[in-house]
Amino acid sequence: MRRDDFRIERFVHPDGTERDMVVFDGAGAPDDSASSSSSAVDPYVCPTCQSGLVYPVDWAHAGASAWAIELRCPECETRREVTLDRPGVELLNRRLYRGLQDLAREAERVTRRNFEEETARFVDALARDLILPMDF
Repeated sequence: MRRDDFRIERFVHPDGTERDMVVFDGAGAPDDSASSSSSAVDPYVCPTCQSGLVYPVDWAHAGASAWAIELRCPECETRREVTLDRPGVELLNRRLYRGLQDLAREAERVTRRNFEEETARFVDALARDLILPMDF
């Protein structure tokens, strides 16, 4: 693997937390059904509680074309290290990105719903003359 065929990008999550992720340049991206771990265990699922919310905490080169990645499960706090090859890291990055998009959509949906409910209550209070100048 050439040293210039990947880069580290910082992803900012909707809650403001930031994560550095490995992004590979070039073609050859695997599909999501590809097995890409050097072990038989699926690195994307927690071996303890079977959660699919596993995410990387830290990573380092583990050879010319592999990464040692520390993974954490937010549901049971299991931490483990796996070694992934380039296709495995690309797949993990895509899964994390899709998860981030899902979270952002859900946060937008919840925020919108809460705003609509709050607005409806405010309008109802105005209509019933329950809002007084001293409330502000």
